[in-house]
Amino acid sequence: MSEILKAFWEEKSSTLFKTLKDAKKAHKFPYVYRVWLNSKLEIIGKEPVWCYGTQACTVKGADSYIAGKLAAQSEEGGEE
Repeated sequence: MSEILKAFWEEKSSTLFKTLKDAKKAHKFPYVYRVWLNSKLEIIGKEPVWCYGTQACTVKGADSYIAGKLAAQSEEGGEE
């Protein structure tokens, strides 16, 4: 399996950040996603964690949701 990188994507500035704190500072009203990237830096999973000035989801919760979606996709791909 290829290497998976985890980062934060701030939608309004279209920028990747290593930490949630840095992503929240990117804009006055940030909309931040937890993203998983493949080795080619393509987004393979995305879940909102901060929007409208409040927390939408915990980082741990976003990671588990993304992992579940990717696992379901790989199971579907294996059955065909």
